[in-house]
Amino acid sequence: MTSPVGEFPYTFERIRFEGFTVVAEGRMGTWPARIEAGVADIPVAIRIGTVTAVVGALVASGLNRRRGRQHAVS
Repeated sequence: MTSPVGEFPYTFERIRFEGFTVVAEGRMGTWPARIEAGVADIPVAIRIGTVTAVVGALVASGLNRRRGRQHAVS
């Protein structure tokens, strides 16, 4: 981790979600440190790709369930 007073190792102690924000808590050298990353911090291309993948997975899952019901009825 680079800071105005030098470079220090960052040790992760805990990662959690607060709503749509990822919060990483740990230590930078001997000091407690907290890193927050929200949706706006994620590049647009990654957000679009993630949304596309999730929608595709949901559609595929729905189609598979529908096919399963059709075979069960036949």
